[in-house]
Amino acid sequence: MTDLNLFQTTVLSEWGQDGVLEKIFDIIGTTNKFFVEFGSSGNDSGKGNTAYLRRRGFDGLLMDGSERPYNIDILDKKHEVKIEFIKASNINELFKKYNVPNEFDFLSIDIDGQDFHVWNSIDSMYIPRVVSIEMNYHIEPGIDKVMHVDENWIWPGSEQSGASVTALKKLGNKKGYSLVATCMSDAIFVRNDLVKDSDNNELFKNINDEYELVKLNTDIKEQNSKFNFDKNHFDRPLFLTSEHFL
Repeated sequence: MTDLNLFQTTVLSEWGQDGVLEKIFDIIGTTNKFFVEFGSSGNDSGKGNTAYLRRRGFDGLLMDGSERPYNIDILDKKHEVKIEFIKASNINELFKKYNVPNEFDFLSIDIDGQDFHVWNSIDSMYIPRVVSIEMNYHIEPGIDKVMHVDENWIWPGSEQSGASVTALKKLGNKKGYSLVATCMSDAIFVRNDLVKDSDNNELFKNINDEYELVKLNTDIKEQNSKFNFDKNHFDRPLFLTSEHFL
């Protein structure tokens, strides 16, 4: 049984995702080495989740809602970025537009707020083997909170956005995935049919235990584990629980 927390290593990612993802794929193997990543500059210095995977032979689809990726370190740009404003209502159309295969190895969602709703909207015909999704690490494990649906949402720099790790775990479990790791602001899931070996032994330690997985994540500081849900920041509606959407 592997403790993925021990493999957090940053090569090109922001918070140790490179080492965790490398270990996951070492254990479960790969199929087509195809990825889809939302929110990426397309270069090695952009701290995305697929830059290191590309060095390991992965290829796929990068999308971002702004033309800014083309202006960041343009001489260092390694991969084309499709400029698309990603939202829950268009994600399946975008997958069809860019010929995303039904099964692929890795999905990375990092769009600063509406991540929960976009993953929730992805059609069940798409079954990535591993999913990394941005979480609001300011919210303690056990608190189920998701920001409301706002398809025009652009992150204003506030911590009052996104979804808690507990809400994302519930979404992942509903979609057939198990939470296996957290890396600061990312929750990482593996599809349920891949988390056990042929003898039905779990391959990863602390599966679906968000309390332990967050506690072991040394990048999440204790002062960031408190969150105030009483105020409506930037005139946005209050957070709801995941059951409102699932």
